[in-house]
Amino acid sequence: MKGEVISDLKSCKLCIGNDTGFSHLATAYSKKNFVILGDCPPHTYSNLIIPIDKEDNLPRTSNSIKSISFEKVISIFNKYEN
Repeated sequence: MKGEVISDLKSCKLCIGNDTGFSHLATAYSKKNFVILGDCPPHTYSNLIIPIDKEDNLPRTSNSIKSISFEKVISIFNKYEN
């Protein structure tokens, strides 16, 4: 199974997901990735990472990620992909 994930990451154009190992692996394989955040402030160590964060007016909590709508993710994706 582990080999399947690595193979998929190597062959994909980009990654959209939350701040987990998959996003970090995608960056290691030089893939652009849109990282959905919530309880962690946006951070980046690569220009391949595009953070998608909670709304500014909301407090940062362990549930902040739930406030990020699909529409917001698509909007940010479209902004960078067009």
